[in-house]
Amino acid sequence: MAPDGTLSTTQECHLWVLPPEKKHVEELCEEGWGLLCEEEHLRHQAMRNPLAARRFLLGRCLLRMGLARHLGANPDELKFGYHDKGKPVLRYPAVEGLCFNLSHSGGETVLAIAQCCALGIDLEARSRGTRVLRIAERFFPLAERQQISSLPEGPENVALKHWVLKESVIKAVGDSVWDALASVCPDTLGPDLDWLLPPPVGSEKNWALMVGSFRKHYSLALALRSASGWSGKAIRFRNHVLGQGESKDLLFSLEMKTRLPITQQAAV
Repeated sequence: MAPDGTLSTTQECHLWVLPPEKKHVEELCEEGWGLLCEEEHLRHQAMRNPLAARRFLLGRCLLRMGLARHLGANPDELKFGYHDKGKPVLRYPAVEGLCFNLSHSGGETVLAIAQCCALGIDLEARSRGTRVLRIAERFFPLAERQQISSLPEGPENVALKHWVLKESVIKAVGDSVWDALASVCPDTLGPDLDWLLPPPVGSEKNWALMVGSFRKHYSLALALRSASGWSGKAIRFRNHVLGQGESKDLLFSLEMKTRLPITQQAAV
C-alpha cells in the first residue's frame, strides 16, 4: 500500500473492518481512546448511551488507523473538519482526491477509501427490511414502489437494497437522507443497476454503484463518482481487517452493479 498519500490506482476501493474477535475489539477500544482529538473526546463523553459511545469510539479508531495506513502517517496526527451537514473531511494531511466514508449497523463497522470525486457507503442489517419497507411505502416515488413490489425476491429485501443504494449516493454527495429520499432513485429491475431518475450530481456515466451482502446478515452498497466517468474502467476491491493486515475473506459479496467490471481480492 502506498504511504505517500495516494492509493495504488484510481480504480481501487479499500474496505476496512474491525476484527471479529471480541478480545481484539476490546484492545482497539483501549488503544483508540488515545488516538482521539479533544473534540472527539468531548463528543464521546457527551454520549449517554454506552452502545452509541462505544460505536463512535470504534468508528473513529477504524477511520484514523485505516486512513493512516494509506497516508503513511500516525493515526493521532490526522485532523478532520466537517461539511455543512456533518460529513467528515480530512484537513491534515490534505490529499487531493482521497475520499472516505464510514458506515455502521448492529455490531459491524465498515470504512471505504478510494481515489475519486466522491464516495459513499451504507451498511444495514437485513433484520431491518420490514421497517425499511414501511418507510419505502410512505416516502419512495411511485415508480420505485412499483418496482419493489414487483420483483420476486420479496419486498423487504428489495426495499432494503434500494435503501442502502440511496444512502450510499446521498452520503457521497454530502446530503441528508430525508432531504433526498425521493430524488435518488436506483433501478434494480434489470441485470445491471441503473437510475430511475437522473443522479443528483453529474451524469450516469460518472457513477459506479454496487450492492451486495456483507458477512451474510447485512446489505452493503457503495457509490463512487468519477469526474471522467467509469466507462472501460475496472474497480478492484481490497479487503483489510484492522490490526490483522491481509484478509482472504471477500467481505463484500456482490449482487448487482452498474455496467463496469469489478474484481475482489485480499489486500497485501
